Amino acid sequence: MQCPYTYANGRQCTGEVYRARAYGKHDGCGRVERQNIRKIRLWCSDRGDHVGAIRPSSLVYKERMEFYPDQLEGRGLLAEAISLCDNISKAGR
Repeated sequence: MQCPYTYANGRQCTGEVYRARAYGKHDGCGRVERQNIRKIRLWCSDRGDHVGAIRPSSLVYKERMEFYPDQLEGRGLLAEAISLCDNISKAGR
């Protein structure tokens, strides 16, 4: 999966996402069902999770590359991101 990060100068990151983790209501064992996903954190082969580089509208730097499911879906990346998650319950895939 191509890294979705775009630098401030408009250049697209050339890295590949190699890991993802879903966050949301879990089953007590750390597994999240697809319908309970609230955010997905991505890790890039070039820059890890682009820590400190993502600046939301509040002008405060985020500590990691996280997306809401609808943001990834809008880019056509949600299914790929979910397939990389190591903590999605089998029923939720």
